[in-house]
Amino acid sequence: GLVLANGGDVVEYDFTLDEPRPIDRPITPLVAVPTTAGTGSEVTFWAVVTDPERREKLGVGGPLMAPTAALVDPELTTTLPPMLTAFTGLDALTHAVEALAATNAGPLSDLCALRAVSLAATSLRRAVADGGDRAARRDMALASLLAGAAFTNADVGAVHCIAEVVGGLYDLPHGLVCALYLPPVVEFSAAAAPERYAAVAEALGATDASGRAARTPPETADAACTAGVVAPALRRLARDLGVPTATAAGVRVADHERIAARCAETIGEYAVPRPLVADDFLAVLRAADGR
Repeated sequence: GLVLANGGDVVEYDFTLDEPRPIDRPITPLVAVPTTAGTGSEVTFWAVVTDPERREKLGVGGPLMAPTAALVDPELTTTLPPMLTAFTGLDALTHAVEALAATNAGPLSDLCALRAVSLAATSLRRAVADGGDRAARRDMALASLLAGAAFTNADVGAVHCIAEVVGGLYDLPHGLVCALYLPPVVEFSAAAAPERYAAVAEALGATDASGRAARTPPETADAACTAGVVAPALRRLARDLGVPTATAAGVRVADHERIAARCAETIGEYAVPRPLVADDFLAVLRAADGR
């Protein structure tokens, strides 16, 4: 639809280019009917295209790429296999967490993202355990939609920066890559936005070392403490859903420096609460094998 309406080659629209080709005309009419939960792409204006020759993922998007309508029926996800349910659900959760922490976040994106985190925390394990659990499937379909709306307004962050590079280099599911790197990115970023991550902790239903439920505190010092429970909670969720370590998933240690260098080149396109340089990305990549 993009090329039909605007011409050229899709690679010319990659947003990481110095001068990407502009999208001047709306795409051809599109009715989005998701069968996963998910990318939330039914309510976003972004697309990702894999370039097999360059072994990179290209981000293409803009308001004129939004679907004309979205029809979201949770029944269409009931036959999704458990692992794909887990990976796509973790992608939705990553969208919501990164939207909450993004420097572009606002009241509307916060409202959508917090609800999405809460729904995923409540229902993702259930949807993976029993694909026929219609209440869980409904919750995850809504979580995916809300998270899509959240990040479309607020942006994603360093997890997706890494996922675009790793996903292009290896043939790995996007949601799996997000699940691998979300906890270490949260650990790196939490000090820069403690109140934001404290809100994530509460929405996750995370508990501290004494088993007390996380609550969003009024003071920054307390917020930093509460934010510290987010990464462990995300690691527990990943383990419960069978997410492997990065090395077990196929990410080679020998490629870490190459991945980190490429991420450092593109991170400026993302609204991250704490900027990263190549050495920071290296630390995140290594930490993904430390769960």
